[in-house]
Amino acid sequence: MVKNSDTKNYVELTRYALEHRTGCSEVEHEGLIVCDVHGSIVFANASAKDIVGLVRIGAVPDDYSCMHGIFSAEGRPYPSSDVPLARAALHGESVQNVHLVVRRFDGKAHLLSVDAYPLYDALGAAVGAATTFRVVKNMESESCAR
Repeated sequence: MVKNSDTKNYVELTRYALEHRTGCSEVEHEGLIVCDVHGSIVFANASAKDIVGLVRIGAVPDDYSCMHGIFSAEGRPYPSSDVPLARAALHGESVQNVHLVVRRFDGKAHLLSVDAYPLYDALGAAVGAATTFRVVKNMESESCAR
């Protein structure tokens, strides 16, 4: 069994490792968000903040879509339970190349390619999840009116 303090330490170590990996990529501007075992967001790198606009640390899976302006590629509201990070955190799913639209509060919008995966400690206990994403296309602000 993983204690809360162990989980926090593991997520912090994982955050550091993932940030280092992402920081080494010179090819793509890749966002990284890490959550704890309950899906509460604990970290977002600078690229994630640049892409999404504002990442709400402490946001839980039920709030992912409404707090971060997440929509389907067709423009429909995206259910929070289907967001790749929620699927990884709550169901242990690994998800690759899901296309989502993020509509920022400043009117900008981006079509994203999103991957997410659960994080485990050395004993195989779930300790959180991470999602990485990159901009596939910048969207026109007129198509993003709420």
